[in-house]
Amino acid sequence: AAFDAHSGARRGTAGAERAAYASPQRVTLGGREQLFVFDAAGLGGYGPGVGRELWRFPWKTDMGMNSAQPVRVGDSRVFVSSERSNGGVMVEIGEKPQEVWRGRALSARFCSPVLHAGHLFGLSQGRLVCVDAATPT
Repeated sequence: AAFDAHSGARRGTAGAERAAYASPQRVTLGGREQLFVFDAAGLGGYGPGVGRELWRFPWKTDMGMNSAQPVRVGDSRVFVSSERSNGGVMVEIGEKPQEVWRGRALSARFCSPVLHAGHLFGLSQGRLVCVDAATPT
């Protein structure tokens, strides 16, 4: 939902999936401003304002519990993760999102990972882990 910053009046809504726990994020990928929404069905990109869904990457979890924030990696990629059964995935965002790699080394269920110097750091099953953002090995 979008609201007018001055009046608080609702300006409109977009998306049809159930909400999850991650907060929406305003990002620019490939020179295109958009809003990431990591909802119960996966990650979606929406146009500015009350925009339409630009793309969607499905990411099903137990009870739709997508909690950790997606991490923007470079100009066109994003990392999402959840419980051990799913692990994490690096996605190339374009007209149609494509999986780059998938692994279980970093399964950030609740705490959001951090990108630093080409590496993703995060809690995975209660342990601090680090993975190369280019490959999960």
